[in-house]
Amino acid sequence: MPTPTSTDTRRFFYLFALGALAVMAWFIFYPHQRAAEPPPLPQQLAGLEQTELISGPAAQRRLGRLHGTAIGFTEAYQVSYGEPGRKLVVWLGISPSEEEALFLYREMDRRMPDTPFFSDRHELLLDGRQVIRVHGQGREHYYWLAGRHNYWLEAEGLDGRAAVRELLVRQVRE
Repeated sequence: MPTPTSTDTRRFFYLFALGALAVMAWFIFYPHQRAAEPPPLPQQLAGLEQTELISGPAAQRRLGRLHGTAIGFTEAYQVSYGEPGRKLVVWLGISPSEEEALFLYREMDRRMPDTPFFSDRHELLLDGRQVIRVHGQGREHYYWLAGRHNYWLEAEGLDGRAAVRELLVRQVRE
């Protein structure tokens, strides 16, 4: 059996060091090592506790089913709050750019009068922000745009306008 030479030993340590550097780089730079961002919606809204949080691809699929087509959000959330008879659901879609978010908002608003599910569209000015209110399925619905964020809030059994204001105030502080 041949004995290892100093060249073989150097080659082994060189390859070992190169492999160790590659493993360290993978752990440092691979995205799974980054801390997860908390969802941009509160744990409590209008005095109601969060009961469900759906995010990522599952939320994007739900938004796609609601609209009948996939929507190009980079992030999506569906957050439910409440108790029997008093419920809120907030959908949030985050677009890659403010221009894309504005396009999606305008397109949804343009199509709103043609849908049989919603009626009584009103433009409101809440805390300096334009918010649209519609009625449908026995609930109040509000939607608005904030930068790259498209919001939709559904309220049942409580004042949806107050919940919208609370979210708007939180946006200003953050």
